[in-house]
Amino acid sequence: MKRFALGFTLVFFISYVCWMIGGWARIAATPNQLASFGLGWSLNLTAEAGYIVALVVGLLIGNFAPASVRR
Repeated sequence: MKRFALGFTLVFFISYVCWMIGGWARIAATPNQLASFGLGWSLNLTAEAGYIVALVVGLLIGNFAPASVRR
């Protein structure tokens, strides 16, 4: 049970950080929001970019973390 709680907490924290990064104005601001944030450019991905960030992080962990960490 302790191992599950630790793993769940870690995955939850990583997911939350990905969600926050996906909502960052340089990534998520749409053209009509650029002026309100005082930005000249953004990736225009909207707040759903957090899912893309989470996918990339999951791929990096799955491919580069040692097998003992993933179990």
